[in-house]
Amino acid sequence: MPVKDVDELYQILTSNYTFDKENVILLKNPSRSQIFDSFELLSKKITAKDNFLIFYAGHGYLRNKIFYWLPVDAGNTPSNWFSNKDLIDIYLANLNTKHTLVISDACFSGAIGRDVNMELPKKLYESPSRTAMTSGNEEPVPNKSIFFEFLFKSLKNNTKKYFAASEIFVEIREKVFQSTQKLPQYGVIPGLDDRGGDFIFIRK
Repeated sequence: MPVKDVDELYQILTSNYTFDKENVILLKNPSRSQIFDSFELLSKKITAKDNFLIFYAGHGYLRNKIFYWLPVDAGNTPSNWFSNKDLIDIYLANLNTKHTLVISDACFSGAIGRDVNMELPKKLYESPSRTAMTSGNEEPVPNKSIFFEFLFKSLKNNTKKYFAASEIFVEIREKVFQSTQKLPQYGVIPGLDDRGGDFIFIRK
């Protein structure tokens, strides 16, 4: 997995935005059990006032219309893969957060989200959201992540106090497409209690 990308995102979020280091779990080349254990830990800590960001960069796989993240111990055994059903049905559906945003930089990760809505509604922050931003649709994406490069630059160069995830997406979508011919996706995660809000990155 691209450990360098994860390290860079960790630094920018904890240095420039309101992500306290003690509230961030940084996994590098995790096993499936480590991913589950981290979600179990977070499910005991997260409250309805919290904003929850999940960033995954690594290998993805689509099988029988189910999208999987492939942990370091994935091998060829589906029982060692981490599916979007694991993510959504077991954890996200049972987390009572203010906002949840999944950013997935992996092949076929567009299978996570649907129902793209680019309008910023009123009371954006007050309304709960459950959204996903992915590096492409249900297709392979380049190993060298152009998506991450533009995502990182957008967060790093931002000077606004409040920066909505949908704004980031608008800013980087065409750039990624022009560079890779892959079309990033942004939308509501089906089956979860999204009420039209958006995840807000807040500068320190």
